[in-house]
Amino acid sequence: MQMHDLSIEIKGLDADDAWYRMFPKIDLGLSSNIPIGGKNSNGSSFSVTLTSGGYDPISASLAHDAQLDMTILAKYAKLQSASDLLENVVTFYIREAAYAELLDCYDRLIKEARELYAFSAKMYPDAPTVPLEVQLANHRVKQIELEREKLVKTHTTQLARLKRMIDVPAEQRIELAAIDVERDVFQGFNPNTTTFEEVRRNSLQEKMARISAKLAEHNILVAWAKYIPKFSFNVRTPDPVNNSSDDDSYYFTIGMSVPLWHWGELGRGRDRARKQKQKTLLKNKAEVLAWEDQWFYLRSRFQEQVGTEKLAWAEVELRQLQVRKNEILFNTGGVSFVNLTQVEMAKIRKEILAVQIREAKLLAKLKLFFESGKLLNRFIQVEDFENEEE
Repeated sequence: MQMHDLSIEIKGLDADDAWYRMFPKIDLGLSSNIPIGGKNSNGSSFSVTLTSGGYDPISASLAHDAQLDMTILAKYAKLQSASDLLENVVTFYIREAAYAELLDCYDRLIKEARELYAFSAKMYPDAPTVPLEVQLANHRVKQIELEREKLVKTHTTQLARLKRMIDVPAEQRIELAAIDVERDVFQGFNPNTTTFEEVRRNSLQEKMARISAKLAEHNILVAWAKYIPKFSFNVRTPDPVNNSSDDDSYYFTIGMSVPLWHWGELGRGRDRARKQKQKTLLKNKAEVLAWEDQWFYLRSRFQEQVGTEKLAWAEVELRQLQVRKNEILFNTGGVSFVNLTQVEMAKIRKEILAVQIREAKLLAKLKLFFESGKLLNRFIQVEDFENEEE
C-alpha cells in the first residue's frame, strides 16, 4: 500500500507541474561584457534579461487534464490492491471456519480408528505374530493422523501468508474476530440475481478502462496541439556592445514559433494517437467480453457447487441414519463392534467431504462477490474517487 501511496503522490506532483506550465516561466539572465582589447577597452558593461522560454498554454492544459486522470488511475490501482487484500482476508476466514470443523472431524475419526485398533488387538492377545487385521487397523490410525497433520500444516502456511499480507511479524499471535461470512460479509448477496451490467457498474476494472480511453483521447488532442504556435516573451536592457549611445531603454520582445516543415512527423503523431485510441477501445471491448464469459462461468460453477453441497449433506444424513440403525442392531447383537465403528467412520468421512465442498462453494461465492465489486464497496467507500473523477 505504501508503494501505491507514493505513486499517487508522484502523480499529484506531476499534475501540479502540468498546471503551472499553463503560466509563463520567468528566467533571469545576467551577462557582463569585459573588453580585453581594441578601441573600446576602457570599461566593462552589464546587461539583464528576463525571458519566458517556450510558452504553450494549450498543450499544458491538456497535459494537466491527462495527469489528473492518471492520478485517479493510480488511486484506482490502490483500491484494486485493497480489494485483493480483502479477498485474501475473507478467504482465510472461510478456510479458518472449515479448518475448525475439519479438525473436529479428524479428531473424532482418529478416536474411532484407535478404538477399532484397540478392539482388534484384544481379539488376538496371544498371537505369535501381529495379525493382518490388527496391522490394517494400526495403518488406518497412522494414515488418519497424517491427514490431520497435513491439515494443520496447510493451516499454518495460510496463517503465515496472512501475517505477511497484513504486515504482522511471524512470531506474533493474531486474534481473529469470530464472524459469519454469509451474514457479516455477503449480507444476502445472491450471484444468481446479480446481472453483468450491475457488475460492470461496480467494477474497478470498468472504471480503469474508462480512464484509459480518456487518456487515449487526450493523446489525440495533444498531437493536434503541436500545430499551434508557441510563444516566448523577453524583457532586456540594451546591448552594450552593439549600442554605442547612452540608451537606457528597456525592450519587451514577443516571439512566436510556428511548425513549418517537420517531414510529416506531426501528421504521423496524430495518426499514431488515433490508432492507439482505436487499439485501447478494442482492448477494452475484448476484456469486457472475456470478463463477461468468466462471470457466467464462475456463476455456473457456483450453482453446480450449491447442488453438490446439498447432495453431500444429504449423504451425511443418510449415513447418520445408518449409524443409528447399526447402534440398535449392535445393542441387540445384530452387528459387531467392528461394523458399527466402520459405519461411524464412513459417516465422518462424508462429513469431511461435505465441509470441503461447502468451503469450495463459499470460495466460489467470494470470487463472484469480488468480481462484482461488492466486496470492495462493502468495506470501502468508492464514491469519493468517483466524485473526484467527475
